[in-house]
Amino acid sequence: MNVRLLGPARVDLLDAADYYGLDSAATNDRFLDAFGRLLVRLQLLPQSGWRPQSVPRGRQVRETLVPGFPYRVVYELIDAEIVIVAITHARARKQPWRERLP
Repeated sequence: MNVRLLGPARVDLLDAADYYGLDSAATNDRFLDAFGRLLVRLQLLPQSGWRPQSVPRGRQVRETLVPGFPYRVVYELIDAEIVIVAITHARARKQPWRERLP
């Protein structure tokens, strides 16, 4: 399966990486490596995430965590594509994925 990051999700990823980069370049690299490994896992097991609450009927929306980091990745399965919709801190109150669904 192909993976595509929506523009706002790409910004989310860069913001999280920048945040970890404030700690150290090594932490930034670990975060990006963990995200890369997550993408590989999703390509192999696209249904591995759980369904968030209040998913619109008929949508294949899933979420999972970046291994070792408190970041939630919300994605939608559309045909043969994994569309990354949002990447947010797991404890963030605002979860923008609903507004971002394509």
